[in-house]
Amino acid sequence: MKILLLGTSNDAKTWFDKGKKRHEIAAERLTEYFGQPVEIVVKMSWPTDKFPRLVEKWIEETQPDVIHFSMAAFWFQFRSVPLRLQRVLGRFGPTVGTAGFKMADSKRWGHNRAFRGVRQLMQRTVGGDTHFTTDEVIERMGEAVRIACRSEGAVVFLKGAHGKKKYSFTKRDARLDERKRLKVDLAMRKLCEQMHISYDGRTEFSYDLPQFKGNTVGDGLHGNAERHVMEAEAMFEQLRECLESAGFEPKQRSAAATAGTTAV
Repeated sequence: MKILLLGTSNDAKTWFDKGKKRHEIAAERLTEYFGQPVEIVVKMSWPTDKFPRLVEKWIEETQPDVIHFSMAAFWFQFRSVPLRLQRVLGRFGPTVGTAGFKMADSKRWGHNRAFRGVRQLMQRTVGGDTHFTTDEVIERMGEAVRIACRSEGAVVFLKGAHGKKKYSFTKRDARLDERKRLKVDLAMRKLCEQMHISYDGRTEFSYDLPQFKGNTVGDGLHGNAERHVMEAEAMFEQLRECLESAGFEPKQRSAAATAGTTAV
């Protein structure tokens, strides 16, 4: 059994040394549940204009039984200072912006509390631009999902942007971010109804839930090993239902059916 997980940077990149990622835990549980190997191929979702064509390419390469999309509110909520500087500094923008991105991606800087403090100060004062607009996310993810639904025999599942982390510093911006998230959620929910595929979304305000506080690595953005353990259960259940919809039977049910046939 093969699953194509179009996940976030939490899934596609390594952020901690000890422990397993949520999809690795889910794969082990699925293998035990179905009694046969389950392979999860991970690719990173990043809704540029090229993303739908990449999804088409990855599906052709992997020929999966299940295609699982995982969205992130980060795409259209996080205010990036380097992106803002690229836009406002003219010909100096690309150089300054690139340097800022490199620092944020570096463990030496990005996982440094002082650096994160400076970043937050600049977000409050200079401001920042989001990586994508809500319309870009809706359009590109929608096209990618439609392409996936054309894949014969594959079950498609979409996890929406739940909004578990607050990226704003004022109540006004928090309300704006939530309106944006709900706009994307509604569009994706309607799309999944039209395409007759399962959707996991959130309509309630759910930022900074107590059970998720403190469960990040040094950059304050990506989940640590404990967070992955917490999220593995939901992923296991989603993928289990998808594989059963694709026609795969649990080990216990298969064994019972075989025993019944032998008895007859």
